Amino acid sequence: MLGGTLLYKTDHQVGVRLHGPSDSLLVVLETPIGAHPPHGTVTAVLSVYGVQDDEFAEVAARWQAWWRSVGVHEPLVTTG
Repeated sequence: MLGGTLLYKTDHQVGVRLHGPSDSLLVVLETPIGAHPPHGTVTAVLSVYGVQDDEFAEVAARWQAWWRSVGVHEPLVTTG
């Protein structure tokens, strides 16, 4: 379960400020079937601000576990 504040929503994109121990922004983008046959795509970007390396590692591990639970075998996590 996620809790957050909806920041914006368009036909194919949504941005949510997530509630939690750190400031974070989740953006989910859908590419429709017509633009990317046969199934379309979904891209999610989670930006986390102001966290130490150990806290980031915990957040990354939690999200990687969630993605694996829904069938994505190698979710990409980067720092920058």
